[in-house]
Amino acid sequence: MRALRPSWPVVWRLVWLGTVVLIVLATTWPWSDFRGHAHWAKVEWIPFTHRTVARDLLLNVLLFAPFGFAAGRGWPATPTWLWVVSACVLSLAVETYQLFSHSRFPTSVDLLANAAGAWVGVRRAAAATETDRVWQM
Repeated sequence: MRALRPSWPVVWRLVWLGTVVLIVLATTWPWSDFRGHAHWAKVEWIPFTHRTVARDLLLNVLLFAPFGFAAGRGWPATPTWLWVVSACVLSLAVETYQLFSHSRFPTSVDLLANAAGAWVGVRRAAAATETDRVWQM
C-alpha cells in the first residue's frame, strides 16, 4: 500500500497560518497591558524620526519574511502585491492593538518594514520554486 504524502501547498498553507499566529502573539505581548483608551502621543507618524533603530527594522523584516515565504509557497499563483497588501493589513491590525497598550510603540516604520519582509519572503519563495522546477527537469 502506498503511503499518503501531504500535498506541499497544503503544508505551506499551514505554515503560513502558523506565521500569522506567531506574528499576532509576538506583536501584541504583553496581553495584560491592553487599556480601553488609545495612546496617540506614542505613535511615530513620520518614519525614521524618533526611536527607530536598525535592530527594530531588521526584526520586523525578519518577522514577516516567513509570512511571505510560506504564502508564496502555499499559493504560488497569487501575485506578490496581494501578499504585501495582506501583510500591511495584518501589520496595521497589530499596530492598532499596540495603540491601546502602555508598553508598545506603534510606528509607521513597522508598517514599512513588515511589508518589506513579506515582499522579501514572497520573492525568495518564487526563487525557490524556480530552483525546484529546474531540478525536476
